[in-house]
Formats: sequence, structure tokens, C-alpha cells
Amino acid sequence: MVGAYPSTVSLRRAARWDGLLATKVGFAAETPFGPDDLREVADAVRPLREAAGLPWEGYDVVAEGTSEPGAAGVDTVARWIEAGATWWVESDWAMGDDAVARHRRRIDAGPPRP
Repeated sequence: MVGAYPSTVSLRRAARWDGLLATKVGFAAETPFGPDDLREVADAVRPLREAAGLPWEGYDVVAEGTSEPGAAGVDTVARWIEAGATWWVESDWAMGDDAVARHRRRIDAGPPRP
């Protein structure tokens, strides 16, 4: 369930379900959503979930973005895990002449495993 910080309604809704795909209202390419933002959103959802009598343990926090194959990708995902992510979704929305080839290379490299 998407939780859009700082919307209390959105965060409460996300807190009731099995997990959170975190975002912030108004973030854009100029102000990308990063690990610190994920931490901030998760920190806002946790007390809402606990106030509803639901456990935080086992609650999924999804991070999405792009990672490079190899050590650089592992480092990228590790930063998100440190911020509280329990899932990583590779989501490259870029378009262009080389997009398909770039996506194929990323898929062929397999998932980053910190």
C-alpha cells in the first residue's frame, strides 16, 4: 500500500496493511526520494501501526529505484536496507534509445544481494 508522507490519511491506510511503498508528496526528479526519506516515512508509519494494535515486526517496507550490476548495486541496496527497507524493487522508468539494452543488462546481472 502506498504511503504518501506527510498525508496522515495515506499513512494510516498504509499502516493497516502488510507493507508500505513509501513516497513523499511533491517529490520529483529534482528532489529524488532517497534512503533518508524512506526512513522518515517508515518512522511516521510505525507509531500509527502500533497504535492500531498491529505489530511492526513482519511489516514490509518497499524501496524502489535503480541499481547497477555488481558492487555498486549492492552498495545502493544496502543503503536502503539500512534505512529500513525489507524489499527492493528495481524500477527504471527511463526511456531512450538505449533503455531496452540497459534494462536487459540489469536483468541479466541478477539481483543485488547485500
